Amino acid sequence: MLGLGFVVIAGVLGLLLLRAEEPAGMGREVVPTGGPAAAAADSSVLVPPAKPASAAPPAPIAPAEPVRQLPRVTLERGTPAPAGAFSGRVVSATTGEGVQGAEVTLAAPSGAVSLVTDAEGRFEFRPTAPGVYQVAAIRAEGYLPFGPEWGRSPIALSAVPGVHVHEVVIALTPTPELVGQVLSASGAPVSGATVRVLTQRAGETVLFPVRDRFSSDERGEFRFTAPEGATVEARHTAHGVARARVGSEAVRTRRLELRLPAPAEAGSRAEARLEGRVLAPDGSGASGALLSVQSATSAYPRVFGQQDGYQTIAEVDGSFALEGLEPGLYDVSAHAAGFAPARDFDVRVPASGLVLRLSEGGALVGRIMEEEGGAPVPAFVVNVLLQHSALERLPFAQARFLDAEGRYELRGLKPGRYELQVVAAGFVPAKRQVEVPEGAREVRADVGLARGMRLEGRLLSAATRAPIAGARVIVEGFSGGDALAPLFDAVSGADGAFTLEGIPRAGVSLLCSAPEHNSRLVSGARPPGPVEIALTPVEADAGPRVELIGIGAVLRPRGDVIVVGAVVDGGGAQAAGLAPGDELLRVEGTPVTELGFELAIERIRGPEGTQVLLGVRKAGQSTVRDLPVPRKKIGA
Repeated sequence: MLGLGFVVIAGVLGLLLLRAEEPAGMGREVVPTGGPAAAAADSSVLVPPAKPASAAPPAPIAPAEPVRQLPRVTLERGTPAPAGAFSGRVVSATTGEGVQGAEVTLAAPSGAVSLVTDAEGRFEFRPTAPGVYQVAAIRAEGYLPFGPEWGRSPIALSAVPGVHVHEVVIALTPTPELVGQVLSASGAPVSGATVRVLTQRAGETVLFPVRDRFSSDERGEFRFTAPEGATVEARHTAHGVARARVGSEAVRTRRLELRLPAPAEAGSRAEARLEGRVLAPDGSGASGALLSVQSATSAYPRVFGQQDGYQTIAEVDGSFALEGLEPGLYDVSAHAAGFAPARDFDVRVPASGLVLRLSEGGALVGRIMEEEGGAPVPAFVVNVLLQHSALERLPFAQARFLDAEGRYELRGLKPGRYELQVVAAGFVPAKRQVEVPEGAREVRADVGLARGMRLEGRLLSAATRAPIAGARVIVEGFSGGDALAPLFDAVSGADGAFTLEGIPRAGVSLLCSAPEHNSRLVSGARPPGPVEIALTPVEADAGPRVELIGIGAVLRPRGDVIVVGAVVDGGGAQAAGLAPGDELLRVEGTPVTELGFELAIERIRGPEGTQVLLGVRKAGQSTVRDLPVPRKKIGA
């Protein structure tokens, strides 16, 4: 999830279809895995894959339907594929349509091969030798490229003789061309504003840098490309800073407005610079390390700069610099493949000479299997979080694996306690606590996955009761990744119907959105359904909003408490007197340290018209008192 916290009951998330979301309460950090490779100098790079002479030409197939729900990867054993085979499709992450002409590059220590998708987005890969291949790069016109530093892809495919892996779906995020306009508080165009686009995906575009800096012209306009969910930040020395998120409405209209504050509201316009160096364990510069800079958790609910944070890539000598930051406290982290991350908390910016040194660590290995029967799960995402405090977890590593035996391996774990999350299409996500002892070179953690249930539903217009086609349905809180990630999201068909697989019996919360309609968060959607969801049209002269039922507070873990970051006008939290900075220590009498952040949020949520009893410590006070907070219908 891209926001700093949960809106209870909201979870206002970045809307990336065909891919799940980040862990709650954390900025996005893509951590590459896999060893370095020198294949860029190999003559086999970008050479089309050779197929066995005996291979039969593919049979004609009817035009493919859009991918409405990611199919489960299947294995065909005993096939005439001496080195294994993979087949699937590259699709749009917002419509599920196949992407024609997408170039997919797969790399191995001996070199790399490149595939180009057909008119339906299909591809087939028959390697010349078995082994582990990285999805090194994916490019298609009009889509955000996938190209982490060479040899550091977080996506691994294990080719096994005689095994053909079917139904591999790669989802690319569209980047439509938009027109942005920077306006003053009075609505006049502002020229000369500096603009940057923040996607939190810097680690994925190292090989294909995406233009992200612009300047507004005399009409206050600039043209840019960005995926939905990106944040655009505009600065002007005479006006201050404005930020806007690229939402579905901006994508539909192809326009985004940034209105700078009035001079009296602009506050300090000082800009700060953060610079330093990332070192490998041997003291050399860590070229290509991913730097993530976010407002310090210790300062929350005060947020410095953009709430989703900033990212950059270290230069060849490990040096890095970020400009245009708001002066204040930040948490800074550096990640590189195969090493334990380096972190420095509460860095006061401006700052120079900051040194982050990566370190060696042990390996986390294991197998992912079906709980019933023990069959290997061939495609899954492994997400590892470091337990930083009673409630806080820090992103450590995330990688996608396609392995016929369900095997995975992640390196660079320092001693400590970790949470291992595993997500696979068709299965209920699983979590496991892992302790890495001092001096451990390898820790094994096998995980069993239970098959989930099927949830059916239908999306309708609240105004006309007509079905809504092409609406997105996202399951809140399921962790995943990027290309090749499991899918817990769906797109509605012409009749408004949608289907979700892998849903736990206890049910989930669904975030539903459609063009020209307000989004809606529905809690307690339980399989098998059917679930009928009505979306209200966006009112004239009003922007889209998220409709939900809850207490109306943005919450985030900090140490051993949950902190109120903001309250929604008209919500139950405001009515009960909660304010930013207040701390929650109990939910219905149970300490939040016993519940954990996610379960505490679940307990806080509930039906409209009911109340939840919260143990609250007001900001600046030491006493804790129980406060009944009503749950109400609100629009965030």
